[in-house]
Amino acid sequence: MLMKRLFLLNLLMTISIFGKAADDGHTLTSLWKQYYEASKADRPQKEAEILMEIREEAMKKRLPVDFYDAGKEYISAVERRDWKKSSQVRSEFSEAVKKFDCPIVTYTWMKDFTSNSGESRRDYVLSRKKDFEGRHPQFFRGIDYQMGGNLTEFVGDDLEYVLWDLYVNRFSYQGEYSEVYRELLAKVGDRYPNGPYLEYSIIVHKVKATAIPLLEGFVEKYDGRGISFWARQELICNELSDLRTDKDPDTSFKAVYDKCKVFEKERKALRGVEAKVAEGCTRVSDLLEQLSAKSLGVTIKGEKIVVSMQNLETAEVSLSKGKNSLYNWTAENKRKSFYLTDTVRISLPKLSDGEYTVRAKKGKLEDSCDYEQYTLSIASRQDKEGLSVYVTDFKSGEPLRNAH
Repeated sequence: MLMKRLFLLNLLMTISIFGKAADDGHTLTSLWKQYYEASKADRPQKEAEILMEIREEAMKKRLPVDFYDAGKEYISAVERRDWKKSSQVRSEFSEAVKKFDCPIVTYTWMKDFTSNSGESRRDYVLSRKKDFEGRHPQFFRGIDYQMGGNLTEFVGDDLEYVLWDLYVNRFSYQGEYSEVYRELLAKVGDRYPNGPYLEYSIIVHKVKATAIPLLEGFVEKYDGRGISFWARQELICNELSDLRTDKDPDTSFKAVYDKCKVFEKERKALRGVEAKVAEGCTRVSDLLEQLSAKSLGVTIKGEKIVVSMQNLETAEVSLSKGKNSLYNWTAENKRKSFYLTDTVRISLPKLSDGEYTVRAKKGKLEDSCDYEQYTLSIASRQDKEGLSVYVTDFKSGEPLRNAH
């Protein structure tokens, strides 16, 4: 039985290792398997040897992903053993990258290992546009957050990726005036969804007064398509941000909530490419939760118990002293606002001096506060006649004429 379990464990590990290699886009899977096993055994010297072998083999066979990953991991393996060699191995990898002379590799190395500015990377890309070949999505890390993380699936080749990376991370502030933008526009044209998404990304960087009508036009232009949901989401978020909880009525928030529900229903009805394009539009779903969230709070102000309720109609309120329950009320929210916080006030009964707890509860929601009731206090004064003690009113501090 034990041998059978060990066999299954080793089989699962092998599947996992080969799966990881496949996911990483590696071609030299046999060597990578050896590396993962050395890494699991925490043998950095062995790791370094295997990684160098992978790098050299990848150099011969022109395998960009294997070459770069092995080179990067080699640096890490050496630095773990002796950080003093960091400068040496980084310099050596720099020379290897130059020798390999693959634009996507050089561009990624410039981002990861040098202090080259965005302008330097831009100049490199524009000078080597014709040399970018193929599509290596394993390098497409700089735009993981674009289109909710799904833009990388639609990027056509390495050149398009580096243009997207430069634009969204370095030159989007220049908008249409950016040379990178013009190159990217020429590259993607009106190809769906890349072209429309670039159009959208330009709009959202404009000032609000200009962006709103452009977003509305964008929604009309791409009505029913997944890309339109990005502009619709932006419009809904802007509408909500313009509302003020201290000014606008709850009906205004309810109207936004209803728009969110329609948005989510229509987004979830999308299929295929359109569903993938709109998959990352999750802010509206978050707004639905935010607007419909229920909350409950309780505090004491003066002689009143103040119960704060959001999206609640009633709450049970109790007052106790120690383990003894003294009073119970039902706080009824007659206003029943949507999203806005309503307050219900309950007058405190006449209480003897002591420490009390007020608790409000509705379902799983609960809040409490402590309350101290004191009517008398003691004041003292030391003078030439000795120590004088006075009984005073707890709130005003005025001495009482008599006390029993």
